[in-house]
Amino acid sequence: MAITPFKELEIGRQSQSICGRLLRKWQAKSFHQNGKIFSLDFLLLDQQSTLIQVTIPQYRAYRFRDDLHEEKVYNISEFQVDANYGKYKLTDHLHVIKFLDGTIINPINPIPNEMFRFRQYNELWTLAGTNHHLPDVVGELTKIQGSNLEDLSCDEKITLYLLLADGKNVSVMVWDACALEFRKLYATIVGKATILIITAVNPKSYGGT
Repeated sequence: MAITPFKELEIGRQSQSICGRLLRKWQAKSFHQNGKIFSLDFLLLDQQSTLIQVTIPQYRAYRFRDDLHEEKVYNISEFQVDANYGKYKLTDHLHVIKFLDGTIINPINPIPNEMFRFRQYNELWTLAGTNHHLPDVVGELTKIQGSNLEDLSCDEKITLYLLLADGKNVSVMVWDACALEFRKLYATIVGKATILIITAVNPKSYGGT
């Protein structure tokens, strides 16, 4: 089923499917009935930055409460759309969404924040000197070679020695801005066991290694 943007939702129980991030969730209480809880409500934000309120009657809330978490992204279908005519409105949207007994919610895995292309020693060796790919490496920092390591304004070359997961050792040389950034990091890692991720390296071989 195609995803309907919040702006295009139609009133009624049509087969509409939406996708949004749950921003805030709360229990709505009645001040006139000694704080009686009458619904579970939350705000959804879609990819077009449109905000809409969703409400689940209390007698239905138990079915969905444990499956809804703030900051998570959900695909939701089989719901009812009503006019947003009440008081105390929390959005500018003309409509509100109400869950039904048959409402379906499915969490969606968001796009990752990072993607690495880690390579082990043999793969780095194959790439050495070709300039075809700039892979990423991850390993335990075993030695640092360089001068003026505590001078945060120095961008002279630093050589970092890494132990890879396959037991092989590699040296990574960094210059200029990268060397400057490492010196800023140096004070926080000196004397500590450290795992480094270094991205976009250009593999080279020296003296057959």
